[in-house]
Amino acid sequence: MTAHDELREEALSYLRAGTSVSLRGLPGSGRSSILRAAAQELAATGWTLVELEGVPGLADRPLEALAVADLVTPNANRPRGAVASAVDALRRTLGTGRAVVVVDDSDALDAASIGAVAAAIGSRRVPLLSAASTARRPAELTLPALIRPGVRLVVPPLAYEDTQEIMQGICGGPVHTSAVAVVQARAGGLPGLVHAITDNAHRHGMLTRRGGVWVTAGEVWTAHLARAVEPFLQGLSLPALDGLIKLAHVGAVDVGVARRLVPWEHLEELDDRGLLSFVTTAGNVVVGVYPPLLADHLRRERMGARRLRLLGEISEQLDGEGAAFAPGPLSVADDERTLAARRPRAPEDEDTESRVVADAVLNRLVHDRRSAQVLVRRAEWEQHPDAATAVAFAVTLMVRGDGGEELERVLATAVPAEDQRGRALLAVWRAVHLAYGRGDPAAAVAHLAETAPDVGPWARLVGVVRDRLTLYLTGVTDRGEDVTGDGARALDPLVADEEHLLRAERALAAGRATDALEELELLGGGDPDTEEQASVARGIALVLAGDLEGALAWSGGRYDAGRSRFDANLIIGHGYVVALAHLFRGDDDALREHLGPLLSVGTTPLLYSQHQLGTLVLATRLAARGGRPLTARSLSDQAAEMGLPYGPFPLMAAAQGAAHADLAEGAGADGVADRLWELADRLRERGYLAGAVVAGTRAVELVPDPARSRVLSELAASTDAALLTWLARYAAELSDGDASSRLTAGADLVEAGLTGFGLTLQVQAVRALEQTDPERAAEEGRRLRLVAERLGGSYRALVEPVMPRPVLTAREREVAELAGQGLANGEIARRLVVSVRTVENHLHRAFQKLGVTGRGDLAEALTHD
Repeated sequence: MTAHDELREEALSYLRAGTSVSLRGLPGSGRSSILRAAAQELAATGWTLVELEGVPGLADRPLEALAVADLVTPNANRPRGAVASAVDALRRTLGTGRAVVVVDDSDALDAASIGAVAAAIGSRRVPLLSAASTARRPAELTLPALIRPGVRLVVPPLAYEDTQEIMQGICGGPVHTSAVAVVQARAGGLPGLVHAITDNAHRHGMLTRRGGVWVTAGEVWTAHLARAVEPFLQGLSLPALDGLIKLAHVGAVDVGVARRLVPWEHLEELDDRGLLSFVTTAGNVVVGVYPPLLADHLRRERMGARRLRLLGEISEQLDGEGAAFAPGPLSVADDERTLAARRPRAPEDEDTESRVVADAVLNRLVHDRRSAQVLVRRAEWEQHPDAATAVAFAVTLMVRGDGGEELERVLATAVPAEDQRGRALLAVWRAVHLAYGRGDPAAAVAHLAETAPDVGPWARLVGVVRDRLTLYLTGVTDRGEDVTGDGARALDPLVADEEHLLRAERALAAGRATDALEELELLGGGDPDTEEQASVARGIALVLAGDLEGALAWSGGRYDAGRSRFDANLIIGHGYVVALAHLFRGDDDALREHLGPLLSVGTTPLLYSQHQLGTLVLATRLAARGGRPLTARSLSDQAAEMGLPYGPFPLMAAAQGAAHADLAEGAGADGVADRLWELADRLRERGYLAGAVVAGTRAVELVPDPARSRVLSELAASTDAALLTWLARYAAELSDGDASSRLTAGADLVEAGLTGFGLTLQVQAVRALEQTDPERAAEEGRRLRLVAERLGGSYRALVEPVMPRPVLTAREREVAELAGQGLANGEIARRLVVSVRTVENHLHRAFQKLGVTGRGDLAEALTHD
């Protein structure tokens, strides 16, 4: 269910209880659509509707809104009589049964209409459903303020997956995650702008089909979009408009910089109108223009006197310490002058509303930060082109699909022969570029081999990086030369730290979590990049050790720090770890909430390519479980397009994503399970035992098999990873366990933190007991329901099969039957006159209740329901 669906349901629950509802949102937020959908649902169940609409241009005409609605005939000569007549007319229209007054753009009603409606509602005690724009100056008198009882509901931005659905509907096919990220960021999650941007890009060739998937080069603006953002500026005071233009030009900046550019009173006006986003994650307060498409528009205005004046003022106001500031479409958030002191924040201080907005604009903020870094690093390198500036600049440029020609020039920087360290570091980063940017790992290894003889003692570093690339791209090999002794540390702490990291990652791939954690403890913190990669490895180690809460605390904190600093390295690396932890906890709701902003980043540092691969496979699996085959296939294809078939850690296998997509499209469980088992074999041959156990467990989950379960138990026994041991036990119970042992194992898994897996086993046990011991089945079912209710989230859906009510609702059965007949979600939506997302929601719940994993199993499951 989308956030807008949930908001509609919440509004309906209030209205049915007699409480009025005021919906508030920006232009394009979907507030009017939610209002209409709620009104139609009430009408369909017998409610009487009185529908009005405020018109800003008629706000000075008494009772004009009622006249436009054909409720009264205004009489300007006798206003009191006219108002009384209007009240009587409204009362007659409302009748004596269940009724609701529906007013769109209620903030644009004239005072006489407000008084008449309020009087009629008050006498009949009917609820009011109204919607108003936050982008207009608040009126002195508003209708919702006069009606009691009432609540205000703010329309939230769309989630990433909702934007993806809209775009796929417009384009008529799957849309690449990078294209969704660009549109989500520009639109700020506002559905009206998502429609406008996508349609405009589609019409003007900025969205093109490549290999069956719609992609964009990144630019989606044309002058035609100006019309879409004009409503945001209506009625804005000139000083506030000046301030908004300034903020559009400097990008997202610390709130202290914003105060230097725009006085508080005008910042408050812009904030009251919903035109600013304040991102407060992890204590960093950054302000920017919202939605970002509005900033695009303001930056692209013609170079007239007003703009020249404002650009001059920006330079003057930000030049307080003598440093020049060049206005343009880049963020200055990285400039040390702009950073106010940051205090730590407790979790309870988290600003939920600003975080929702931050999710919608995260792509833009990350892009702005990187653009600022590139600007600074390029200037440093051009002024002093040596190894140090070249490496710093190259690292900033190393993003998948970007920086090719310029990166080649930087990596070719001439370095004196005596600077052996600099030559070694440049060789290392060139190898990373060859392996991940060019997709040529053989060339990367060859380049390192050619460089080693020319860098003296630094050949040790070159060798370690060669072994790490081999680990990531080929498989676990022999440990190689030990360079962690005193000599290596004396040479440079970086060399010893890289060796410890290599050993730790080899141990992780082989499922030796304890060994990995011990190696990571030995790092000396000599290099920020190595330390950052080691922190991600520690998160993976905690997951494999079975400490899922510890992994969420460790990597979740660093993921949040990455969000607050708009640092793609931390976001992608630790975002993958957080997703893994949610997966093994079995919390689909938390995983879905996490993956949306993570996928929307749209920037993948080369060093974290395979972490992004794992994230795409995770997202594919979630889409398949949710009955979204088009999205699952799109995500799976993007994983395959990365050109990295395997990685050393769980879910880093493109074939695993393809298997989930096949399942979502109706492939038989037997065939998919066979392919997953073949994948597990290939991973095992490469030494990627952790990934092999995870893939193999999924195969057994689809089709229980005692022989395969025994292999998984043997693999898990060769590791020290508690997570793998638990997964092997889960697989064994699926294949061989009886009801009693499944209840015991399930309780143990829940206690260990693998809650979803544990509940699944216990539900299966209860279903089996229903045939042999109904009394015990009922008792265990009640206990499971209480557990799931206490846990909340997606865990409630897992125990649906043991709920004491019909398994499927009428609508769920209808959707499931059509899907079982082979109809695609879009066809089902058109036949039932509902949204594709609604079909997906019903299908997901049907999967959970019936205990099936794909469309191919629906027909048979329905015959037994």
